[in-house]
Amino acid sequence: MDEAENTRQALYERFLESLRRPVAERFFDEDELVEIFDYSGDLNDDYVRLEVLMCGFRLYPESDALAARRAVFYKDFDGDGSESCLGRYLSDNSGAASTLWSLGRMSAFSPATPEEAHAALDYLLAQTEVFADEEAIQLVKLADELECYDWLFRNLDLLRTKVSYPPALLYEIVRVADKNGDHETAISILEGLIEKEPFSGIYWALMFRAQARRENEKEARSAFEYAKALAEADEPALLFLVEVIYEHAPYLHEEAIAIIDGLIDANPDKFDYVDCKAAQLMRRGERHQAIACLLEYFTSHPDCGSAVKQLLACGAPMAADCLRVFYAATDGRGFDLDTFNEIASSLHSIPLMSSLEALLGVALEYGSIDISMTAAYLEALYSLGKYEACYELFKDIDLSDNSSPHRTITLYAVGLLSALRTAHYEKARELARDILRISADFMGVTQISNRVMLLGISTIARRVLAITDSELADFFKDYYDPLRYGKFS
Repeated sequence: MDEAENTRQALYERFLESLRRPVAERFFDEDELVEIFDYSGDLNDDYVRLEVLMCGFRLYPESDALAARRAVFYKDFDGDGSESCLGRYLSDNSGAASTLWSLGRMSAFSPATPEEAHAALDYLLAQTEVFADEEAIQLVKLADELECYDWLFRNLDLLRTKVSYPPALLYEIVRVADKNGDHETAISILEGLIEKEPFSGIYWALMFRAQARRENEKEARSAFEYAKALAEADEPALLFLVEVIYEHAPYLHEEAIAIIDGLIDANPDKFDYVDCKAAQLMRRGERHQAIACLLEYFTSHPDCGSAVKQLLACGAPMAADCLRVFYAATDGRGFDLDTFNEIASSLHSIPLMSSLEALLGVALEYGSIDISMTAAYLEALYSLGKYEACYELFKDIDLSDNSSPHRTITLYAVGLLSALRTAHYEKARELARDILRISADFMGVTQISNRVMLLGISTIARRVLAITDSELADFFKDYYDPLRYGKFS
């Protein structure tokens, strides 16, 4: 970290400290607030950016520089367009003029064609003698938004001469190059930046990612070693390296696990690092190790819903027992409704029926589940071969609510098939007649996926009604089971 960066970091930390004191005790000059805002943007710290703007509005209500940065904040907060926060703010300040204001207007009211976008950027470049750091950053972002990536490189040499601090410009271009899959350009620019600042951890980390994405294993390994050494105890930087390994450098799996283990040792109560390790292990197909890692954490943190959620996602065989422990540790509350539904939907869509059965079954032990979740639970029980449990649950369901054709069809289908599986043939015939009735009601008014379901289950229903009890068991050996994707056996 160079001297200027150290100064900005110290200023940022001083502002953070000031937030813990009364508002009247916060003293920063206008330039300091501008610097803190821009630095917080580099850190993606929207909380500090907003606090800077509010502090600035109190101390320097007429500041043009801070007013322009409100436009930057609105853009990141709510996008562009005339009805966005940015568009409305620009309309309310139509007379304000500076490079940042011009960039904001071009973002909010984008040129209609690529030619107009290039011309507008050319004009802005010609009219601006020197771009300050934040202006250079916003210019690069704007060019990327307008799909003028080629414009940046056609004008790169000129841009270098028009910025107060070239590394700020080049760093942003590296990010845009990386986003656009132009790894060769990213590597080339990073080589120049590293030559000037060889001890910059972020440059080496970005070089590692670019080389890994370029599938240059030898160069990626070398960059990784430098980046790891420079990261030291910087947890976000170390996590960035682990993320790159997960996505692009599986040959560094052991190194990733070593980094995560160090983070877990230093932060034994922080689940994020345990989650990260489990994901890395699952990526390598080491499912049992991932489950063991999660289970170790959960044992000492039985009220951690995130740990239970990941155990379910891994298909942990002891998931039901963990759920009971979790419910007990949370006084029977378990997950909030939104989280519960999100987990259930995810497990159903994978599908991971053993975990879905555990989730919904334990939830029923502690209360009730809604009808849509009941349909999913029936499907899970059936797919796992628990036909008697499926049939017994089905018998108690109120089938009068037909507001969701898909759910109604699913319930009747599972009911019919579970009745057949458990030799409840009279009930099967009753359900077969109901299926043909609802098929007539729904076929002309429901979507095509539901019609396909109806056609399949109606075929089985007609056969059920056409044969005797003694023929049913043997007959269905020749039919494919639509819920288990194989023949009855």
